Amino acid sequence: MREIAALVREPSRLPACWQFIGLGRANCDLRTLDEKSDRVVDNAGFFALDDIDQVDGAQLYARLLAVFPNWLWLAGQAGILR
Repeated sequence: MREIAALVREPSRLPACWQFIGLGRANCDLRTLDEKSDRVVDNAGFFALDDIDQVDGAQLYARLLAVFPNWLWLAGQAGILR
C-alpha cells in the first residue's frame, strides 16, 4: 500500500487525476488513497462496486468522473493546469 500511495502522491503536482474502483467484495482498502493529505492537490478518488453488472453505463460513467470537477478546480488553483 505504501508503494501505491507514493505513486499517487508523487504526481499530485502533475496534471493527472486517478479514480480507483474496488470491484467485488474484496477487502482491499484503496479508500485510504483518497484520504491522503500529503499531496499538492487531491488527485485521487475511490468507490466500491460489489457487482459491476448491476450498474448501468450512465451511472458508472458518472461515478468514474465524480472526482474530476473538484480536481480540475484544485489543479487550476495550484497552477498545475495552464
